[in-house]
Amino acid sequence: MNDTTELEATINDMVQKGRGVLAADESTPTIAKRFKAIDVESTEESRRAWRSLLVTTPGLGDYICGIILFEETLTQRTGEGKTVPKAAWLQAIVPGIKVDKGKIPLALSAGDLITKGLDGLAERLRSYKKELVRDVKSLVEKYRRAMDWDIPDNDEKKGDVLIFETIQKALDVINDSNK
Repeated sequence: MNDTTELEATINDMVQKGRGVLAADESTPTIAKRFKAIDVESTEESRRAWRSLLVTTPGLGDYICGIILFEETLTQRTGEGKTVPKAAWLQAIVPGIKVDKGKIPLALSAGDLITKGLDGLAERLRSYKKELVRDVKSLVEKYRRAMDWDIPDNDEKKGDVLIFETIQKALDVINDSNK
């Protein structure tokens, strides 16, 4: 299947009336905060059990057409021994992966944040696809771009530079992943 055909198939699988996308891509620190609020210790096993529960919930695929997962989840297995992405696909839920690495302060720009994770993204995408293509029909990648910029109304140049840098980095990643 060529890239265009695969992308079209993924879009068709994900654009389903009455079905949505579940963001289950909490990082380890974020899920630890959520577990702490309900007095559950955040261990690799407790996170695996939670994610397994999500994707094996009977009928979930009737309402969810896609699920965004955290990197740790890709190799975790359900109680039945299937990978979490495979279990999702068995309910016609397209598994995806959060590929950014969180937000960091933008250099020389107090209070502004930028998403990290473009470095090495092409290699990670190839690795994710290589690992998942054995188990699932489609892989959707998610890349979040932080937009927490404090751009004064009279500083259009700063906004233009940030937008240009984002576009340029995205194009570089796309070109690198196609090599």
